[in-house]
Amino acid sequence: MDNAGRIIEEFLELVQVDSVSGKERRLADLLKEKLVILGLEVWEDSAGEKAGAEAGNIIGRLPGTGYGPVLLLSAHMDTVEPGLWGSSPARGRYYPLLR
Repeated sequence: MDNAGRIIEEFLELVQVDSVSGKERRLADLLKEKLVILGLEVWEDSAGEKAGAEAGNIIGRLPGTGYGPVLLLSAHMDTVEPGLWGSSPARGRYYPLLR
């Protein structure tokens, strides 16, 4: 599988995990597992507890060598409705990258 196909498959796996706002525990656990497999130091902060949500922010760090640029990726784990109860992403003409 080429890189584009691998990225699309990863995306499709992640968006199928129920994760409406405040109910991101399953996705948080999956992301922590995937980041550890990639070799990152991973931890979760207490933001979820303070906000009354199931999960806090997931932070992953991959120490560098001290050379080259620093990269920061920031993203949301939560989704909007209908991101609950087994929603399934669509492939086809409306989503040309997902063909």
